[in-house]
Order: sequence, then structure tokens, then C-alpha cells
Amino acid sequence: MMKPDLLLARRIVFGISLGTTLIRSILAQDAAPADRNTVNTTNRPGGMMADSPVKFPKEGALPAKFSPDVRAKTYDPGEKDYYLFSTPERSLAQIASIQAEMPAGRFTPPPMDWTPLQRTHRILTEGGELRLLAWATAS
Repeated sequence: MMKPDLLLARRIVFGISLGTTLIRSILAQDAAPADRNTVNTTNRPGGMMADSPVKFPKEGALPAKFSPDVRAKTYDPGEKDYYLFSTPERSLAQIASIQAEMPAGRFTPPPMDWTPLQRTHRILTEGGELRLLAWATAS
């Protein structure tokens, strides 16, 4: 049986470490101020729906802007009571027109910031032994 004082001390330490972990995980979302821009702000974090140029319907799928223009081919299954199904396809010309209407992708690489990883940066650039600890949990 554990002494009540020791049990209380362990509970306090566990509570502090759990609280610290929760606070770190909450604050980690604001860890990269370089990610903040006019779309992704602290008050209005970005999201796929907010960032998308497409307006999604409240229910159901988006209507097709380009219906497939090549009919599905029928295949002989080769044996009785067997069936092969296929779906309509798109021609290369239709694929090119779809790609022409797509908005151009933009990527801004993050700035090189090795401040929290100075030792790792030195080992990677100058050589040396780099030890990693990989930790995984099963869900």
C-alpha cells in the first residue's frame, strides 16, 4: 500500500505532465508563424473547403462539368454466366481541355530555419553520427 502523501505527489506530477502535454499540443498549432497568411490566420484557420475555388453543394456529389466522351467498351467474358463491366472513358483531347481549365498550383517553400535543430544541421552538413528515436503507437 502506498503512502497517501506519495500517492498525492504522484497524482500532482501526473496532472502537471498531462497538462503540459495538452498545452503543448494546443500551442503547437501556432508553432509556425510563417504559415500564416491572408487565408490561414489565427482567427480564421485555413481549410480545404475555405481555400477551394469550387463551391460544393450542401448534399450529394458535384455535377460533372465534362461528361466522359468515349463510350465504354464491351468485352466478351469468354465463359457463360460471367460478365465484365467497364465505365465510360475520356479522350486525350478532353483531358487536355480539363487540364487547361484547372487553376495553376502555387507552392511557396518554407524558409530554411534550422534554429531548433542546429546540432542536427551540423551533423547533416559536416558529417557525424546522427541517432534517431522512432516511437509509434498502435491505434
